[in-house]
Amino acid sequence: MLNCLFLTKNFAVLLKYPFPFDLSRVEKKAFPIYFINMTKKSDYQFWPGPMEGVAHEEFVGTVNELDLVSRWMTPFLRVSEIAPPQKTVARFLKSFLASGKPVVLQLMGDDPALLAETAKRGISLGASGINLNCGCPSKRVVRHHSGGAMLKQPSQITEICRAVKEAVGNREFSLKFRSGSTDWREIGDFLPGVAASGAVDRFFYHCRTVAEAYNEIANRRERFLAAAEMAGNIPLVLNGDLDDSAVSFALLGECRAAGLMIARNWMRDPYLLRRCEKKDAPDAETGREEFFRVFCAKNPPRGAKLEIARMLWGAASPQFRALCEK
Repeated sequence: MLNCLFLTKNFAVLLKYPFPFDLSRVEKKAFPIYFINMTKKSDYQFWPGPMEGVAHEEFVGTVNELDLVSRWMTPFLRVSEIAPPQKTVARFLKSFLASGKPVVLQLMGDDPALLAETAKRGISLGASGINLNCGCPSKRVVRHHSGGAMLKQPSQITEICRAVKEAVGNREFSLKFRSGSTDWREIGDFLPGVAASGAVDRFFYHCRTVAEAYNEIANRRERFLAAAEMAGNIPLVLNGDLDDSAVSFALLGECRAAGLMIARNWMRDPYLLRRCEKKDAPDAETGREEFFRVFCAKNPPRGAKLEIARMLWGAASPQFRALCEK
């Protein structure tokens, strides 16, 4: 039997058909149809979101020990008045590189020369690629004209992209961005130009605006489709409230996307990315318990234990409340 995700413009249904599936039985002129083989491993890439403030040494070590990811993107390394020294970049990358998996170093800043120099150092230390953060919605970051604030400066984004791409040569350079500052249609002010620059090898698109932070939005599909069209032939990885559901895989097919990046939902289900890749994985609750057991064995500070428990089970959970009472 073949598990097949049946996609049309308006809906997605997981069906089971004898293999090979007879496509001649489907009227393809009526609407666009895509088929994703959900049984075989695909060429899609599934990325853990770069979790600022969470991806400390004990957390990364736990993920590595349990083999929960096939690749890493680090949280952002801030580049402001100077390019961080080689030893600083090495220390920042150490726990991620220990996985033996490809590691993309994410940078944040607004100076093309400093970002390019830092990118060179990252590549020389073993990073497989470089990513520029143009999406962080933190008020502090935006106030310092970085992260999501960069979306108001399309020409500067393009200038930085060209400088960093020149610095990393044939290594992959990618851009992580949001829809815009306050209106998602602002994506049209910068994405087509950046795509046309030829400086970006891959896009990571979070569908919310900076102002929307992590609030729920109603038209996620519309935004993903718009970004996919503007990105042209450049691979686009989708980000924003995604998981291993049929709905998320439907968006992959409909947008012709290159993969998914999952952050908060991955934290709630540590084996979720393995499940997306059709690897062996326990159920969500068993996975949470195993993750927390291995994490605690690394003797993290009490505050880190509380934070991880809150993200795994929620602040109202018995597990989190029990830890708070200790």
